[in-house]
Amino acid sequence: FERLNADQSGIEGTGLGLVLVKRLVEAMGGTVEARSTPDTETVFTITLPITHDPLQAPRAPLDGVRQLVPQNQFHVLYIEDNLTNVKLIKSIFSEMKNVQLMTAMQGRIGLELAREHRPDLILLDLHLPDIDGIEVLQNLKLEKQTCAIPVVVVSADATLSQQKKLCDQGAYHYLTKPLDINLFLSTFNEIVENSKRSELG
Repeated sequence: FERLNADQSGIEGTGLGLVLVKRLVEAMGGTVEARSTPDTETVFTITLPITHDPLQAPRAPLDGVRQLVPQNQFHVLYIEDNLTNVKLIKSIFSEMKNVQLMTAMQGRIGLELAREHRPDLILLDLHLPDIDGIEVLQNLKLEKQTCAIPVVVVSADATLSQQKKLCDQGAYHYLTKPLDINLFLSTFNEIVENSKRSELG
């Protein structure tokens, strides 16, 4: 927490940052302790409960959502710079026969892979290190070789206005983080079914 232009105001803070820390830590089941020596120092200690890596934890049973297995090779491109999110998607697809996952940690590389491989599905994060995910989506929809590929946005930005904006610009679906696995699988199943119909038609 930081007050804007605090160094120029000459007004000391009131401890609001510490209050925010205390509430966040307690919301995670932890505690904050303080030890102070007058005119010398104050030491704050945060204690948090140990948790397990969610990628290693046993999966909770899915609420009736079956994993639809593509009959033919189904190529997915995930444009995302966060390795934890990439590992999660890899974990979901690891048990799916015929699903091949490609990843790109930058938007421009993702665009190049999309043009070259023309995947069946693109998963797209919005906050990328080189260009914005919105720009990636716009480029995908403008180019003839990629405009028909369904793009599912996977973003921590959960605002309804942002979701509507991206869907209006051509996103097939907008999923928010932390990822709802059931909703993700339902969306994936729908895209696989649509792909089958296109092949038959």
